[in-house]
Amino acid sequence: MECAPKPPQRRLTHCRLLKYEAAELMEIFQWRSVDEIQILIRRQDFKERIADELADVLIYSLSMLNATDMDLTYAIVKKLEKNEKKYSVDRYQGKAYAED
Repeated sequence: MECAPKPPQRRLTHCRLLKYEAAELMEIFQWRSVDEIQILIRRQDFKERIADELADVLIYSLSMLNATDMDLTYAIVKKLEKNEKKYSVDRYQGKAYAED
């Protein structure tokens, strides 16, 4: 039995919701110094805010995968393979950021 195709509007809605949730996660850290974050991260309420937003991002990411009939394991493995080629250990080991 085949699944009915997902309407394009549903995929677009999932994409927009994912964008909003990622923005809400970013807002937790925006305009805060590294020192301030290191202090806040010790607080349970701050961790819960982060966990809530990460959960929302993951929920909408999984919904987007489902709406586009993609396989999560396959997508992750392929992306890791691409990253391994693009950011070789020999070139980037010990560096905090990739070179432009």
